[in-house]
Amino acid sequence: MKIDFKGKKIYLDISDKILESRIKEILKGAVFVDSESLADIRFSDREKDGYIYVNFIKRDFLGFVRHFLKDLYRLYFYKGIYFVFNREFKEDYDRLYHILFTLISLFFVFLAIPPDDLLRHLVAYRYDYDYSKVFIDANMPSWNFYLPFDIIVGFFHQFWHSIGSYFSVDFITYRMPIVSVNLIVFFLVFYLVNVAFKDYPLVYRAFFISLFYFVSSGRFFLARPTVFASLLFLIAVVMFLQKREKQGLFFSGLIGLFYYLNFLYFIPLLFFSRKVIFVAVASFIYWTFIAYFQGHSFYILDVYKYILTLNNDAVIAGENFSILLAFSKPVLVLVLILVFLYFKDVDRRYIYSSLWFSISNQIRYFEVIGPLLVFSLANKIKEGFLDKVLKGSYFSIFILSLSLFMDSSSFFINSDLPDKKICDYVYDKKVKATLGGNFRLVYMCENVKVNPSMEIRWNKDLSLDLAILEGKDLCNEKLYKYDYLYLNSLKGFNSCLKMEYGDGKWILWRVIK
Repeated sequence: MKIDFKGKKIYLDISDKILESRIKEILKGAVFVDSESLADIRFSDREKDGYIYVNFIKRDFLGFVRHFLKDLYRLYFYKGIYFVFNREFKEDYDRLYHILFTLISLFFVFLAIPPDDLLRHLVAYRYDYDYSKVFIDANMPSWNFYLPFDIIVGFFHQFWHSIGSYFSVDFITYRMPIVSVNLIVFFLVFYLVNVAFKDYPLVYRAFFISLFYFVSSGRFFLARPTVFASLLFLIAVVMFLQKREKQGLFFSGLIGLFYYLNFLYFIPLLFFSRKVIFVAVASFIYWTFIAYFQGHSFYILDVYKYILTLNNDAVIAGENFSILLAFSKPVLVLVLILVFLYFKDVDRRYIYSSLWFSISNQIRYFEVIGPLLVFSLANKIKEGFLDKVLKGSYFSIFILSLSLFMDSSSFFINSDLPDKKICDYVYDKKVKATLGGNFRLVYMCENVKVNPSMEIRWNKDLSLDLAILEGKDLCNEKLYKYDYLYLNSLKGFNSCLKMEYGDGKWILWRVIK
């Protein structure tokens, strides 16, 4: 059989599955004259005038984009929404729902604003990557443990900030640096799911993307170094399980490239490939060099000293709460119950890795534990829930996927950034803030001194922080060293404070000395 379509698209629409399989067998042995433009053969579920049509899709990126846009038009606008419930078009609507899910999810990614660490990582270059220049009255580490990550994300901030400033568009100046990093996180989750579940229908993959965001308690929206390390770890696990060892080692190496506590991920990766030890050694040498470059000789000793500085538990950040809090969501309790019920069928490496990350008893690591538990039950979730409970209904799975994703993003899309006018007040001033407020100011304003630092337990004196939380009188010498107080809530009356500026939930108080 010889087909010469001379670069034109030929459509093959059939409804008979037996006929479809026979046509596919014939096409396998066919000789295509214009083979360079052939990338995919896709069959739809229609029969027209007894003829069979086949759609040849080009491999190049522009060909993919054109095909994407044509599908969106043909499936949604041309066919009409009433075809949603028509099972004859199930294959087409599998692709349509995946497209719509991706577009809607990206909309929420654009709206999400992480409230903490990413904000200071983006602007670390302003202070020559030395956090002691912006965070005051704290026992700061003597070198930057996040230098590679700060350099990478700082590029996005400098790029968008220059464009936004030139055109005087605040969204570009302040929001696009955040959006850029969040898009990379979304792409990594997208890539992870499509590699791990490549044999599943597209709308099933959309469900697992949402489920990963959901079981991580939305922490993927934080887009901080640990989030990237966790996602790269999960991708490496998938690669090793699929016997793609070179790719697995590559993604393992990316963890070591920018995250100083990389050994926390290398140890469980050894359950999947012993060759990770070579990546770990190379990473150790790399980080020793970074420490030496910043004036320190021994990386591990510096990390040990850094951990010892976290010795004050009077005030604990939310990410350090017990991991048991993650199971306040019924879905996560159900996942854990299923792990026990199907324990004999679960790959023990998933269990060992989850137990390793559970040792710290910190909720922050559920961003990797949750997806690991889902991986261990993926087939059960597909067969028992998606196929049987939802009966493989693409529409139902699509709605559920959107619901999970929207729930995961709800906290972050309700966050906001302060008005840039506040920078006129705090320029070259010392500001006492609460966690969250400190990052907002550092991100929006240049040349400002803020307390607390990114780790509140580094504060030299926590008595003022405790007084703010407990609503006690703040007017004393410990407050008078600051020019302003920046809070999202203030309990009680303080005669030494005068409201200077408000931006939504946050208020800037001037300290009257």
